[in-house]
Amino acid sequence: MFGEDNSDLREFYEQLPLGVCVEDYSGVKRKLDRLLSEGIQNLEQFFRDNPETLFDVMWEIETTDVNDALLRMFRVNSLQEYMDLDDDISHWKDTTDWAEFYTMEFVDFAAGNPHFGEYRDLAADGSPIISSCVAWIPSEHQDTWSVVITTHEDITERKKAEEALSAALASVEQSNQAKSSFLAHMSHELRTPLNAITGFSQLMTTEVFGTLGHPKYHEYAQDVLGAGEHLVAVINDILDIAKIEAGKIDFSPTSFPLHLAIEDCVNLVKVQQLGLPHRVRIDETNLLCDIFADDRMFRQILLNVLSNANKFTPDDGHITVTTARGDRDSIVVSITDTGSGIAPEDIATVLEPFGQVRTNAQVSHHGTGLGLPLCKKMMELHGGALELTSEVGVGTTVAVTFPSQPV
Repeated sequence: MFGEDNSDLREFYEQLPLGVCVEDYSGVKRKLDRLLSEGIQNLEQFFRDNPETLFDVMWEIETTDVNDALLRMFRVNSLQEYMDLDDDISHWKDTTDWAEFYTMEFVDFAAGNPHFGEYRDLAADGSPIISSCVAWIPSEHQDTWSVVITTHEDITERKKAEEALSAALASVEQSNQAKSSFLAHMSHELRTPLNAITGFSQLMTTEVFGTLGHPKYHEYAQDVLGAGEHLVAVINDILDIAKIEAGKIDFSPTSFPLHLAIEDCVNLVKVQQLGLPHRVRIDETNLLCDIFADDRMFRQILLNVLSNANKFTPDDGHITVTTARGDRDSIVVSITDTGSGIAPEDIATVLEPFGQVRTNAQVSHHGTGLGLPLCKKMMELHGGALELTSEVGVGTTVAVTFPSQPV
């Protein structure tokens, strides 16, 4: 792949921790083009229905180069040994997902896209290998498919750990159905953004489209950033809920000015969510007093409720923050919005972990359903309460009541 003038690039290629394979798919492209010219409309379904045709197409793949990391992964010493192993059909007997991998790879390539997937294979000594793969065709070879580059990250041990974790979760499932439902949902929430992070990051670090200045990298960087921020928010909420339930949360109530804390939260959201500050109102009659609470938790509660209100309040609506004295000298902080509202019978649902109500007005808003339940648990830790009142088409009020002294 690299000539004498590219010795530095060759050295970099050999030092990569990821296994890299360079292959010639020009024969594959010719056979796919012939299938398409014969009127095949759905390649994915065609290969599922005709696995012998898939194997015939796969046989056209020619390996032209591999790096040292890939040789070590497959326990071979040379490109020829790797090619001999790849040509030995008997070593595929225990690898059940190769057909799925190549089916989707050919479909992605035919659509002009890179392919992301997991691939199970066997090393030369018969040991199983599970690799996370990213395969793509460099732009200068799109017409011929004469160069296809695939990176392989060995995730065998990670998958074993995941399988062990799945077995443990199955045991938990038998004794606690509610906990298993929680963990299963979080498994999906975490995996989706994490796959995007690892997949797009591999493309950027291997500089598929050229130097990092290529416009594609800006698009991928935004995808990575968005997925990463979502993942961090989910993990933080999970950790806080788990710590509260285990009694290990850091709870340190202090006395601080109530109105200043509210202003700080509104200003912080002003930076994070540009639409909110133009329609949020802090009632002029708010209490000018100190509140005794955990400062970090108070701000987290207020930020969660304000952000949630912003999601479901139209641009011409408004959000109002008010404070008042409650029973026994308690302090009640209320956030009222003029958003889509929640039906009375659904209020209990949204206060439970992952409880989300999908109305027509809300279906476009994504979240994990952890924000309000986390706020509720934090209020219970204070010895206070969170109450939600709402009317569909009118709006919602979330009132959090802090006792004069947390219990």
